[in-house]
Amino acid sequence: MKRSKKTIHIKYQFIKKNFIVLFCSFVLPTLALGIILVFLSWQKTSTEIQKRTENTLSLASGYLDGLHNNNQTVGLYLENSSLILGLNRMMSFKDISYTESVILKQFSLFINSVTNSSQNIDSLYIYIPNSLNRAYTSGRQFIFLNTLSDNEWVDRLTGLEHDVAIELRRKKEYSFESPKQVLSIYNRFHMYAGGWVMNYSLSNITDYYDSLLSFQDQSIYLLDQEGNLLLQCNNGNDQVSPDTIQFLNKPGQERILLHNIPYIIKTAEYEPYQIKIITLLPQSTLYTTALENAYHMILLLCLILIIIIIIIMAYVLSLNSYHQLHQVMEWFDQAEHHQALIPPGNKDMYSQILQNIIRIFLENDYLQVQLSERKYRQKAAELQALQYQINPHFLFNTLQTIHYEILEITNGQQSKANFMIEWLSDLLRFALGSPDSKVTLQQEIDNCMKYIQIQQERYDNTFNVDWRIPPSLISLEVPRLILQPMIENSIVHGLKYKKNGKIRIQVIRKDTYVVFMIVDNGCGMAPDKLRKLKEELETMHSECISEHIGLQNCNDRLVLAYSEESRVHVWSWEGRGMGGWFRVTGL
Repeated sequence: MKRSKKTIHIKYQFIKKNFIVLFCSFVLPTLALGIILVFLSWQKTSTEIQKRTENTLSLASGYLDGLHNNNQTVGLYLENSSLILGLNRMMSFKDISYTESVILKQFSLFINSVTNSSQNIDSLYIYIPNSLNRAYTSGRQFIFLNTLSDNEWVDRLTGLEHDVAIELRRKKEYSFESPKQVLSIYNRFHMYAGGWVMNYSLSNITDYYDSLLSFQDQSIYLLDQEGNLLLQCNNGNDQVSPDTIQFLNKPGQERILLHNIPYIIKTAEYEPYQIKIITLLPQSTLYTTALENAYHMILLLCLILIIIIIIIMAYVLSLNSYHQLHQVMEWFDQAEHHQALIPPGNKDMYSQILQNIIRIFLENDYLQVQLSERKYRQKAAELQALQYQINPHFLFNTLQTIHYEILEITNGQQSKANFMIEWLSDLLRFALGSPDSKVTLQQEIDNCMKYIQIQQERYDNTFNVDWRIPPSLISLEVPRLILQPMIENSIVHGLKYKKNGKIRIQVIRKDTYVVFMIVDNGCGMAPDKLRKLKEELETMHSECISEHIGLQNCNDRLVLAYSEESRVHVWSWEGRGMGGWFRVTGL
């Protein structure tokens, strides 16, 4: 009993020790690697956020440069003594001279070109103190201030303490329209009283600054030199309200706590207008982005490890398969030299099974060779016997003798029998030509015409043949006897027992091939026979006995000479006719 408890204790200690070793060998390095990846990701993310934030501030400052350049362009044009004096006189008097009207027209064209050159510019106001209390606007030119709904800017302009000031205000040019927010830049003339006001659409400016926000919950604020809010853009929730603007005006801050949420704060100064550009980013974004990057890096590392494991496994399996294949090849070599199939010292079950498979394969292969050799010898004997039975020279000489005998009986007058013998002789001579040589389409047609004439004599001209072959195709070279078997099929199986039969033979050239088509209006073929014929044509060198042996032979020759695309296709309507076609490429 004590020994049993001791054994269990030893087993527990052994398992515990091995578990700790394996845990420290695999888990701890993985944890250390994960911590390193998170730390590196944190540093990389911090640097990236720093750069993107600085880039956002730079782009925001550059956009203000564009507004400042528009304002400076107008200022350079207006800071002209003669122009200001002319504007002062036109504001002070209702009637203007012709010269002043020309100057006014040129001036209006310039102002319109400036205001229309940018979608950000809403309007331009110019004011010089005058007795009629008039001002110039880009939309309505000279106008009395008491008729203008938006006229509080005059007091702001005339009361400027500095040359330039910027203000966020609500503008309402007409009494019937809704007010809209504009960013107004007030400019005072250096040498004269009065000045001009550039009004920029706040919505267009806000849209641009919204496009600069790269992170969720990031914000951009513009504050004037007095700390007033000019613009606020939030990507996500409005986590900072105007009530907390005083926190943003504190200098030297890198972190700020708003609504119990820590933010990273970056600021920049735009000197021409004394504008403070502030961007806020939740500190949680840094953690989230770092963890996402670390997660992606860990996934990439796992993927690399999986790929390495797969490569090692593939190598091991491939090496094992190679050894097995090499062993099989050795067994085949041993079997070929009549040696033992099982290598010495290796008598496992796999070897026994493989030995039986090889033995059966070799026996079957030997039987197949013997069977093929027997079929070859039998075929050669049949061909030799056929050659002995029908000698072409003997056949031609016999037909010629019959031809002379008929002429002797008819006293030298040609009869239908003489013509049929001549046609038959030509058919045999054409058919016994070299099977590998090609003939022109004209020669093939001439041979088919002789065959058709013999059949018409046999069936008392009960059918007609319609040839539709373009003259440009008669010189094409085609295999010997590709049309005659199909014509024979139409005559023997379709028109044999039908009067007023007709066969149409048509050849059509397409882009890259030539189509041959033979159609008849014979008795057609039953659906089951048609299906059987199609199955025979789909199988080359069919050993089954078919009544369409000529059509089958023609199909096999076309496939061997060209490709599967040249196979013979047939269709039929029982009682209405039958047709077949094939196409030949490379002609």
